[in-house]
Amino acid sequence: MPDGLSSQIPRWRLPPEVSEPVKTEKPPQLTGTRFLIVVLIVVIVGVSGWWIWDRIQPLEDESKTECQKSEAVFYYRETCLVCQKVKNEGTISKIEDLGIKKFDKIEVTTGPIEHEFDAVPTFVINEEIYQGYRTFEELKELLGC
Repeated sequence: MPDGLSSQIPRWRLPPEVSEPVKTEKPPQLTGTRFLIVVLIVVIVGVSGWWIWDRIQPLEDESKTECQKSEAVFYYRETCLVCQKVKNEGTISKIEDLGIKKFDKIEVTTGPIEHEFDAVPTFVINEEIYQGYRTFEELKELLGC
């Protein structure tokens, strides 16, 4: 196209070879001082979050009750239906969550039996023997929680 005509035709109608090349902007890059500021902010937010999380955790642990009795043993047999009922109700895991210092679960056909009893399930709490089925609430009371 002659030079004289290109000034009379609107730019949007000019063929690509006549129009100016399109300029693309590069995204700003983090270099030097900007990079250090971003890293510093990330570190401050991370440390602050960890500090807050660390302060909240003990509050949750304090919600656990202190039990007066510190030792318990659960004697059971895998084939015992009542023993399975105790386990299936979540009684054993709830007792573990109470934070008793020593809580042993002993299968009577394989484990060492240190107490005298006639039936399973049997709970021994600070050397006191409780034979037969007990609910979690009953055991919690026996543990002094």
